[in-house]
Amino acid sequence: MRILIFGATGMLGHKLAQRLSREHETWSAIRRDFSEVEKFGIFRSETTISRVNVTNETHVFELLNKYRPDVVINTAGIIKQRMTSEAEVIAVNAAFPRVLAEMASDFGCRLISISTDCVFSGRRGNYSEKDAPDADDLYGQSKHLGEVSGANCLTIRTSLIGRELFHSTGLLEWFLANRNNQVAGYTNAIFSGFPTVVFADIISEIISNYPKISGLLHIASKPISKFALLQLINTEYECGADILPTTEPRIDRSLDSTKF
Repeated sequence: MRILIFGATGMLGHKLAQRLSREHETWSAIRRDFSEVEKFGIFRSETTISRVNVTNETHVFELLNKYRPDVVINTAGIIKQRMTSEAEVIAVNAAFPRVLAEMASDFGCRLISISTDCVFSGRRGNYSEKDAPDADDLYGQSKHLGEVSGANCLTIRTSLIGRELFHSTGLLEWFLANRNNQVAGYTNAIFSGFPTVVFADIISEIISNYPKISGLLHIASKPISKFALLQLINTEYECGADILPTTEPRIDRSLDSTKF
């Protein structure tokens, strides 16, 4: 099976590239030059497409036309920690997935697009697919606008932690950078996601064994507080951090994945 991953150098994207290339012909679309990613030993020059601009519809069309993938996975996105332009956030998070869905339909390929629990405000928790997104920030709203549907489209809402290749904006990299330091652990901030390496296995299973799943799907784990999560990371990575339980903020974006 031929798979094309957009956003392949991201926190999830590079783990998908690693995992899926074991079993499938996997192409990685990245916005950087190959010379910048070669050092990681994850990508091969012959299956890496460099300098990809996902906001250029002509460029995206040409890629799909040239490589004719069976499955397209969209992990491209601008997260809230790196937002510099509202227009760019809308273009990448909201418009690109919709353009990609139309093109995937035209080319007869399956689209798996990764969304987020941040489409919800976190005021309630245990959100199901039937609950109306109520994010009050640009990131969450833009990701909701980019959620696609159709017979060939699967949009997955989840939450992830994992290692990063180029940035240190996620929870795990932030915590690892604070080895032996004192940090706050939020006892009332709830996480129900996965490590990226585990989620990559889930995506592999969906691609190989569930080709007809479409629509909107929540994929979540048992809810855990950020405080408890940091304790687990502290032990696993032997960070030696002093985690102080902190009651604020209170935010619960846990997902109900009963449907999954």
